[in-house]
Amino acid sequence: MRESGLKTNIVMDILEKSKEYAAGKALDAMTATIAEAYAAGYKEGYNQALSKFNAVAPALAEDSLVYVDLGLPDKTLWATDYLRAKDGSLILCTYDEANLLDIPTDEQFTMMKGLCKHKMIQPSESKASDFELIFSGSKGSIRLHNQINFWVKGHVMASDTEAFCVVGGMEIKKADRNKRLPVLLIKTKIDK
Repeated sequence: MRESGLKTNIVMDILEKSKEYAAGKALDAMTATIAEAYAAGYKEGYNQALSKFNAVAPALAEDSLVYVDLGLPDKTLWATDYLRAKDGSLILCTYDEANLLDIPTDEQFTMMKGLCKHKMIQPSESKASDFELIFSGSKGSIRLHNQINFWVKGHVMASDTEAFCVVGGMEIKKADRNKRLPVLLIKTKIDK
């Protein structure tokens, strides 16, 4: 009799262990399936956003941009003007569209603002509120319109609905990431 009780305990113990094993494997399989679906959805959404942006891209006049070396330690070259269409009009992008391009980070903008001399001037034949902000470095300068905000990449994002932009040529603030703003491009200097 004792032997049949022992067999029953062994069988029960094996059944319990097999249930635990199966539960663990099922959870692993479900986790892997959900992770794959998430990655596929993210990739699809990214590709859709990229294709929407690329539909606008042929109208860009990016090849006409001039970049200036301001003499900054990070060797960033700054565009002398905002990104424009071939007809000269400003290209306005949401944060997610601008983020696909080489826009400055908040850190790069802060470095430029901190290391470059800056002054505001009022161009002749302009409105009283119409000023340009000139950033002058050791090797060159750029002019930005003080009323035009532009996107910067934040190292810490504000939220899913907000991103960072430069306001009035000097301050980094939060903004609705779906707002359409001009784009100021940068690129890294390659030493020869």
